[in-house]
Amino acid sequence: MDAKMQEQLDQATLKKALLDLDETVESNARRVAEKAVRNRVNAERQAGFRSARASREALSNRCTHRQGGAMNNPYAAKAPNPSALGVMKMPDGWTKRIFCIVCHGEWFTPHPYLMRKDPFKAGFHMPGGIILERDETAVEVRRRVAKYNADVEKFEELLEAAKDKQTPEAAMEMDCGTTHTLTNSETGVVVYPWRPCDANAWAASQQAA
Repeated sequence: MDAKMQEQLDQATLKKALLDLDETVESNARRVAEKAVRNRVNAERQAGFRSARASREALSNRCTHRQGGAMNNPYAAKAPNPSALGVMKMPDGWTKRIFCIVCHGEWFTPHPYLMRKDPFKAGFHMPGGIILERDETAVEVRRRVAKYNADVEKFEELLEAAKDKQTPEAAMEMDCGTTHTLTNSETGVVVYPWRPCDANAWAASQQAA
């Protein structure tokens, strides 16, 4: 191959390399832009979820959970109007769901794992698919246990309030009639899996007081 042909080949190779480089740069820029869009959309979606959750909580907090309120303010009914709360036993055998037919609030039996006084260790699978990157601190443990105790107190108050109905039949807890209990196949110990409702309870316990 003479020098001229070699030069042409080198130029062609260089042009191809430059084209490949341009394509790579454009592809990288496109991926970066797409990632930025995904991150922004996800952040906006999470903000929307937080806002909606805060609105529901605010409504539940001002609702008296009683039936027969005024049309212009159904959340302010007072005794002796009967309770608007219902209780349902869930199929896992230990969770109870309390719901209000007025404000549509709902509450679940606090998860027993959240009352443990020992720190969750790094690598432990927490609610919401979160895997701890480090051990819980003593402060985080105290917040978690305090949040659990407060949740238990509120839950028991709602359970008691749900019994304030006009007839014993209306005050009865609903039961699906089927129970599915999970146990460790090696130890026989009952296992309590995390539920979707546990993610908010644990996250709230980790926030600064």
